[in-house]
Amino acid sequence: MADVIATALVVVVTSLLHAIFQAAGDVIRHRDLARLKQAARGRKIQPLKSKPFRFGILLVLVGFIFQVVALHFGRVVTVQTIAVSALVFLLLFQSLLSDQKLHRNDWWGSALVMVGIVVFVLTVHPTDIKKDVEIDYLGWGIAFLIMLVIAVLIMMLAPSLPPGASSMVFGAGAGAAVGLGAGMISALGIIWRVNGFGSLFTTWLLYAFFLVEGLRLFLLVRGLQRGPVTSSVGAFVLVSPVVSWLIGAWLLSEPINTGPAFYLGVPLSFILLVVGVVILVRTRTIEEVYSLKGMSFQASW
Repeated sequence: MADVIATALVVVVTSLLHAIFQAAGDVIRHRDLARLKQAARGRKIQPLKSKPFRFGILLVLVGFIFQVVALHFGRVVTVQTIAVSALVFLLLFQSLLSDQKLHRNDWWGSALVMVGIVVFVLTVHPTDIKKDVEIDYLGWGIAFLIMLVIAVLIMMLAPSLPPGASSMVFGAGAGAAVGLGAGMISALGIIWRVNGFGSLFTTWLLYAFFLVEGLRLFLLVRGLQRGPVTSSVGAFVLVSPVVSWLIGAWLLSEPINTGPAFYLGVPLSFILLVVGVVILVRTRTIEEVYSLKGMSFQASW
């Protein structure tokens, strides 16, 4: 029992650290990009030569390491649900660095998101996984192809929708890519444990993961460009845990919990998360951070 509790604490702490470092890195990079753009006065900027921007990238990489550790010990859906807290940390870091005062809705949204995460973690066993499940390459191939088809359909059809709906569809596609990518990290961890580190470079799953990450970035930026932050980021943040739950159950043999606690706790946590996320993405602080994400994409690529 003590081992289970200790492992669960590792999952929760590393997942939170992933969210914290990701949020801090995003805020620092995008604030630095705003500074560089203002100083450049229309000239081409080179963010990689800026120390704050490189420091932001380093923080994101550290956050990714914590995500890998969390996915090693815990369920994909647990890690990705806790990752929703990055929205709260984005708000806090942006507020601290810009001396912006947090308003009542900021605190309400943050509280609802964090309570929703706590309810979910207490409802779903965070460490109930099979570490050495056999990799179903056919299943992963099908999931990867489904993601590609969805991305193509979104790119073909979403631009013709009204701005709000278009932004939401792009954001949902990006969230699906995040959920699939998290599952791929877990699968690659299993391949590493079973076959050794060198085997990672001989499996197509690694290169498919890189492509999925590229799709995630592209779809999210397109969503931010198409319409309001409320639509794109809200869909992005909320779709990821749902897809990660499906991927975990289908391809990683993660159990689907049952019982009264599950049927009451999961819907309650989802309602809390939805309401909290909708409140947060409507705040001016979050909108400022994500409006800089599009500029980050354009300046860095």
